[in-house]
Amino acid sequence: MASLAQYINAVKELGLTGEEASKFIDKHKHEERERQRVDREHESQERERESQEREKQRMHDIEMARIQQQKNDNGNCFDKFHQLRRMLPFNEDTESIDSYLARFEDLARACELPEREWARSLSGHLKDRAVNICIQLNEQERNQYSAVKDALLRQFGATEDEYRKKIPA
Repeated sequence: MASLAQYINAVKELGLTGEEASKFIDKHKHEERERQRVDREHESQERERESQEREKQRMHDIEMARIQQQKNDNGNCFDKFHQLRRMLPFNEDTESIDSYLARFEDLARACELPEREWARSLSGHLKDRAVNICIQLNEQERNQYSAVKDALLRQFGATEDEYRKKIPA
């Protein structure tokens, strides 16, 4: 902003006096204040634009982090289910059905497999006589893990009564 001395020098150079000089000074002061207001407005708009850009970048970063987390979660889910799929099939010659089912349940929980999927997943791990036992169940029972488990335990003699017979009194 021009100083009062600069305005007075300008008035003298132009040969203005009295009211003309006063109007000249007032007019230039007003124009200077208007330029300053416009400059402040531009600065404010620039700060707002920069703020919007920062917010846009922040939202982009959040979305990228969410996508990466989702990829990681899906990868972990795949890895977990892959562990369950790698479980060896049940072999009645080398393992009891109750210990096999206990291992299956532990691994299914560790893999966070929903219980509604346990019967279907277990059926992929059965062979020979165990598969035949499951086939004899109706469709509703085949889809219920507790029904499949009970049938397997019963048919392989792993019920409480069977244990009592095996353990001497």
